[in-house]
Amino acid sequence: MITVEKPDGSWSGCTVAFVGTTPSNQPVALTAGHCAFPGMRVYAGGKLIGETGKSSFEEKWDPISSDWATIALNGNAQPVAASNKVSPESLGKARVGDEVCSEGMTSGWQCGKVTATTGDWI
Repeated sequence: MITVEKPDGSWSGCTVAFVGTTPSNQPVALTAGHCAFPGMRVYAGGKLIGETGKSSFEEKWDPISSDWATIALNGNAQPVAASNKVSPESLGKARVGDEVCSEGMTSGWQCGKVTATTGDWI
C-alpha cells in the first residue's frame, strides 16, 4: 500500500499495480490515476518514496477515462512482491479471451476473461 499526499493536505491510500523502469532506467511504479494527479508526493511505510509523474487524470477525476498514474521512485523505494498470485507475461492492449486480474484496496482480488474491448476499456 502507498499513501498519496494531496494538494489540499488530505491523504489517500492506494495500491501499486507494477514496478518497472523507464527506457532511461528510472524506476517507476504504476497506480490508479484517480489516486494521484501529477506532482503529488507518495509515501510507503511513512517514508517518501517518490512523486507522481504522468496521470490519465491531469486535473480532475473522470469516471469514463483510462485510470492510471506513474510514480517516479526515489532511493527510499524498496519494491517487493505484494502478491504471489500473478506474474505479468506481456504488456499491451487486451484482446478478447485474455485472462485479466486486478487487486485493489477497495475491490479486493478479481479475475475474469475479456469479453469485449472499446478504446482503452475492457
